[in-house]
Amino acid sequence: MNKSFTRSVARVAAIGSVLAAARLLAPAGVAAADPYPNSVATVTHLKLTRNIAQYGDITRARVRVTDGGLAGTPDGSITLRVFGHVRTKQLSNGRAVFRLPRRLPAQATYTVRAKYHAPAGSRYMESRRHTHYTVVKANTRAHARAHDVTRHHRPFVHVRVNSDTGLTPHGDVRVRLMKNGHPRRSTTGTLVHGVVNVRFRPIWGLGEWTAKVIYLGHPNFQRDVVRNTFRVTRS
Repeated sequence: MNKSFTRSVARVAAIGSVLAAARLLAPAGVAAADPYPNSVATVTHLKLTRNIAQYGDITRARVRVTDGGLAGTPDGSITLRVFGHVRTKQLSNGRAVFRLPRRLPAQATYTVRAKYHAPAGSRYMESRRHTHYTVVKANTRAHARAHDVTRHHRPFVHVRVNSDTGLTPHGDVRVRLMKNGHPRRSTTGTLVHGVVNVRFRPIWGLGEWTAKVIYLGHPNFQRDVVRNTFRVTRS
């Protein structure tokens, strides 16, 4: 028999013996080595309950992490970032819900970023997603109550300003006293906890007057105007 052929047969037999031994030593249930082990791609989904909101609105970010159905529901955590605010939550059934900060300054658009963190030793890969969130000034409602006075006494006007989102407005209020459509007195006060009381010098004109209240607005709150009437009597 040809010696070269004999050596080839012996070499093949030796390799076969080594592979067989390796199969016997491998733990049960372990597949042959994958050239890309522990690599399951994920997708982070991010949705806001609204993308445009008034200052003070309660807006939630809903995050979901999927792997395309390849390996089940990813576990781990999500970090949400917006304008320097950072929060991290553990996923529950692949989901997490965050509340965005209510006091993000108005008249600006922010980037909301969500990043998925896989647990240590996990086969899942990290993923991320971002969206944009615009904050506008909150609508406001000014309320005024002007009290009846007798002649030669000082008129008094109580002003309260509320916002549609529940946060307390700041800023100044201008109050004008009008008689027959003409301004007779004017003064300005600053809201404290959404309220200001203003007093005027004594007035003499009898009859009906109008207090025109102008909330001058604020970087986070819209301007508003309201009127209230009162009477000046002899006694």
